[in-house]
Amino acid sequence: MVYVYGDDGGDEKKERVTAVAVIAGYGTWWEETESRWIARCGGIPFHAKECESDQGDYKDIPHEENKVMYRDLVTLLVESKLGGIGIAIDLVAQKKIFPNSLPLAYYRAFLETLQRAAVVAENMAEVAELTFDISTESEFNAGLSYSFMREGDADLRAWLHPKISFVSAKRDPRVQMADLLAYEAWKVLDHTVGPVKRKRASWEALLPAV
Repeated sequence: MVYVYGDDGGDEKKERVTAVAVIAGYGTWWEETESRWIARCGGIPFHAKECESDQGDYKDIPHEENKVMYRDLVTLLVESKLGGIGIAIDLVAQKKIFPNSLPLAYYRAFLETLQRAAVVAENMAEVAELTFDISTESEFNAGLSYSFMREGDADLRAWLHPKISFVSAKRDPRVQMADLLAYEAWKVLDHTVGPVKRKRASWEALLPAV
């Protein structure tokens, strides 16, 4: 069995970028990485946006310490055996090209990650079992999309487990890892098409693992 964990990200008003990311690996790979992740987080459920911006559980921690925490967790993922994919969509460009389109960009990104997960599972000759953050934009709709897409494609039926699960990222370090990747996928595109233009060293570091 290949275990795949996912999460999503985007700007607060959902006007510029939406992103979905998944990370996949065997159970033993997850266990190795999870133990190191928990130890490094020091009892704080990791949330990429809060850690980088000194908010939430990180508001009373010095900024430099939060930066080191973030950098260490990126390095931990890079050094692990796990691999992932982040799909980010430029909402501004989509609106310009398709001004009357329905707001379905999130589901497009979600479904593309499912397709990539199926390819990974096929390459590893294992069925992929997916788990997403329970706060995913619409757990109900995401679950329906998963079932509909899987049942409509013979390859996906062969390589994706019939069930998709949803859990709280605060209680699941594996989803927290996916949150970091989703955040990076969002930010690297936002820093390309949004008002702030700059490269992200953390994304550059993650590229060998995605």
